[in-house]
Parts: sequence; C-alpha cells; structure tokens
Amino acid sequence: MLPNDQTLGASLRQAREQAGIELADLAHKLRLQRDIIDALEQDDHSRLPAPTFVRGYLRQYADAVNVDATVWVQHYNQLGFRDPALIDTATAKPPVTMRDPRIKWLTVAIILSLLIYLIYWAVAQSSKPNVEVIEVTESAAVDTVPNETAAIEAALLAAQQEAAVTEDETPEAAVVPDKAAALPKLEPITDAAQVPIAVPVAKPTLRKQAPQGTDRLAVKMTGASWIEVYDANQFRHVYGMFSQKDSPIVLQGQAPFHVMLGDAAQVGLEINGQIYNLQPFVRSNRTAQLIIENE
Repeated sequence: MLPNDQTLGASLRQAREQAGIELADLAHKLRLQRDIIDALEQDDHSRLPAPTFVRGYLRQYADAVNVDATVWVQHYNQLGFRDPALIDTATAKPPVTMRDPRIKWLTVAIILSLLIYLIYWAVAQSSKPNVEVIEVTESAAVDTVPNETAAIEAALLAAQQEAAVTEDETPEAAVVPDKAAALPKLEPITDAAQVPIAVPVAKPTLRKQAPQGTDRLAVKMTGASWIEVYDANQFRHVYGMFSQKDSPIVLQGQAPFHVMLGDAAQVGLEINGQIYNLQPFVRSNRTAQLIIENE
C-alpha cells in the first residue's frame, strides 16, 4: 500500500525520478502520449481513458521503472473507478430474400455488366487485323544463308582447272596458283551477346573538410561498400565505392549528416566520438539510408 500522505501520481513520479528517466523519454519508451504520462503523475483522471486502459498504463509504467505494479493497480481500484457498462445494441435484422429489391437490382446490374463485356470483346475481336504468322524453321534459316563451304570448294576447283589449262599450253610458265589467295577471306562472326560492354563507373570522390561545421563523422570499413555522405549544408563529403584500405574516413562538417550505404554490414559509424548504431536502419538488401544528428 502507498503511504497515507502520498497519492498514486506522486508515487509514479517518485519512481520515475529514482530510475533517472525523463518524462519525455518514458513517453517515447512506452509509446504513449506525453499528456497521458503527465495526467497519471498529476492524478488528473479527467484526461485519462477508461479504467481498463489506465490499469494497462500502470503496468507498463511499472515495467519501465522496474517496480512491482501490484500496489499501484490495487490503489487505483480503491479509488472507485469502474468500466462503463456494455450496452447490447445488436438488433435482429430481417433475412434477405430474392424478393428484396436490392437483390433484384444487383442481379440486373451483373447481367448488364456481362452483356457489355461480351459486346466489347466481340467488337475487339472483329477489329483485329488478320496477320499470317510464318514459322521459320532452323533448316530453312540455314538454307537462306550463303553456303561458305560450297563457295570455298568452287574456288578450289576453278583454281585447279585454271592451273591445268595453263600447264598444258605453256609448261615453262606454268605457275601453281596460291590456293590461300584464291579463297575468299572469311571474317569470324562474333556473337554480339558475347561482346563485353564497358560500363562507365563513377570516380569516387572524397572531401573530408567542409567549409562550415565542427561536427566529426568517422566511417570505418571492414569491407567494400558504396558510400555517399552529405552534411546539413548539402556539402557532399563522400561519393563512390570504398574499401577497408580507405578506412578510417574522418569527415568534418555541419550535422545532421545524410548517409547512404550500399553494404551497411561493412561499415561502422561514429559521430563526435560516439558509436552510432546502424542496425535499425539496415534493410533486407543490406543497404541503409539514415540521418545522423549531433550526439
């Protein structure tokens, strides 16, 4: 039980102050409005909801300040507050039958919608042009390509015949033609899909000192990651891919800093010498985007 000269609100406030928790921090921790916490500590029940909710608030409050909630809940129950009585407002509704006008109109609407859809489909089908699809088989495609093998064989045969005729007429001047020179020069056909495409990569930029600001942001790398950092004056400190060999990157500018990370698991941050927890901002794809205030 509470001391005779102490109210419930005073006991709550005393427990919070002993725990070293500010009122605003407690409201944020309990996810309650600050006005609710203030009403509990001021014993202003006119600003509080139904007793069921108040008992829940007391238990949450006790957990936050590490106090047993039993005494507070019992004291609150002795104040005489009661939950409002539940009023049964349910009334019997007549069953819906096919004679109900709403059912009739709904049926008519469904039928008309189906008719409109069928008419639209029929008009769309009739307006489509007749396109003849010609299937080109692999064998047909091969036949349409000039047969390079046949061309080579024909060139060889022609060279041999010319050499034979020349040898019969003037044996002394007979010259065997260079078969390689008679052949058509064949260039290798390169598949465009196999040709590597050069993708330009932005050159990393690093500017550690901003014109204004004394806040210091340290970026420590354990692996490779894309990093982009702006300060409050839109001064871009870092832009590009960096790795462990670039660590640590110490920046000076005006907080808050806007930070974007490609692989947050490879990066650690410190603001003005204090370690900053990245985990709440890491997405499922390992990227992170956050704003770091001055600690």
